Amino acid sequence: MFRSIFFILLITILAVNCAVLRTRRQVIHNLVNDRFYGGPTSLGWAQVPHIASPIHFYWGDSNGPATEIMSTFKNVQMLMNETQNALT
Repeated sequence: MFRSIFFILLITILAVNCAVLRTRRQVIHNLVNDRFYGGPTSLGWAQVPHIASPIHFYWGDSNGPATEIMSTFKNVQMLMNETQNALT
C-alpha cells in the first residue's frame, strides 16, 4: 500500500520536475539562439544596435533614447560605487 503511494508520488514529482527543466531549457535556448541578422547572441538587440534595429536610428542623436539609456546606466554605476564605498 505505502509502496504504491510512494511510487506514484515519486513519479509525479519527477514528471513535474522534468517539465519545469524542459521549460527553462527552452527559454535559455531561445535567448542564446537569437537569429536576427548577427547570428546567435546572448543579448539579442541589447548587445549592439544593428542597422535594422529601431534604436539604431537614434544611436548618434544626442537627445535620443540611447543617450537616456547611457545616462541611466552611468547613474546606476555611480550609485553602486557609492554603496560599495559606504559598506567598506
